[in-house]
This record gives sequence, structure tokens and C-alpha cells, in this order.
Amino acid sequence: MKTVAQVHQETRAREVRKGFVRDYPRDPMIDMGFKLKRRELKVLRKFRETGKPFQRSPDERQEVSVWLIKQLATCYDMPAPNVVWTGDGMGDSGASNYDRETHTLTFTGHWSYITLLHEFAHSLGYGEQGAVWYSVNVFRRSFPTSFWKLKRQPGTHFLFRSNDAPPSAVALERSEVTA
Repeated sequence: MKTVAQVHQETRAREVRKGFVRDYPRDPMIDMGFKLKRRELKVLRKFRETGKPFQRSPDERQEVSVWLIKQLATCYDMPAPNVVWTGDGMGDSGASNYDRETHTLTFTGHWSYITLLHEFAHSLGYGEQGAVWYSVNVFRRSFPTSFWKLKRQPGTHFLFRSNDAPPSAVALERSEVTA
């Protein structure tokens, strides 16, 4: 098994090759050429077969989230990050984060699949741009119908379900693919 530091080093090299910066991007970074490991695809297929896991109770979302994080960590041959939830599972998830020192994912509010994948990407060593690229494209590959129903906030990487979107949000367009 690789150490977390080894996985972070490999990820950083991948980011450099792709030209990613460590800051947040100004768009959702939809990459139609995005590839996943074969093992990762199997895990995500099994996850998808559970239905819509993030439309469940907070306790059920926590259970399926821990399962997914452990399975994805195995795909990258690294120790699974610790997982902590704060709050009641409702409201904004914007304070969710990854702590490199303790290898811990912390989720706040009503976290989404994209939030979970974004924070997991940080545990792989990705900066903000890489984490957006990874999370958005894994979601697109896992739940394509749901993905294309999302709305985006112009000038940002933020994606919303239609009923949660601010008034300024617009529909995703396939012509907006960035890579």
C-alpha cells in the first residue's frame, strides 16, 4: 500500500502535466475525455446501483459515503481517510474540507455526491482546480442524466440541482465542455 504522501506526490505530478493551478476554476471543467481506473468504474457502478444514495436520511448518506470513500481509497492503493460529520446534515456544505495533517474529511451541512468526491480528491492530493475537475467528471460519468439536469453559476465552478439554484444560475450546455 502507498503512503498518503506518495499518492499526493503522484497526483501533484498529474496536476502539473495537465496545467492545473491550485486555485478554484471559473467553470465546472467538464472533460469529455475524462478516464477512470477500471476498479474505480466497478465501485462507482455498484454505488450507482443503490439508486439515489444522496436522497436518503443523513444517517444513510453517512453510511454509503463511508463505504464509497473506503472503496475509492482502495482503488488508489492508499489508506482511507478518516471521516467526520458536523451539524445536522442540513444547510450549506461549503465548509466541508480535507485536513492533510490528520488525513480527515469533514462534511458539513447537506453534502452532495460532488462535495464528497471533491473532498476525496483533496485526500488524493489535488488542489482546488484538480478537485473540481475530478469531482465534476466522476459525477458526470456516474450519473449522466442527473448531471445534465444541473444548473451552474456563471463565472464559477458551482453546480446546483434546479430546486437549489440561485436565480442567476443557468442550465448546463454540452457546448460548454472545457476539455
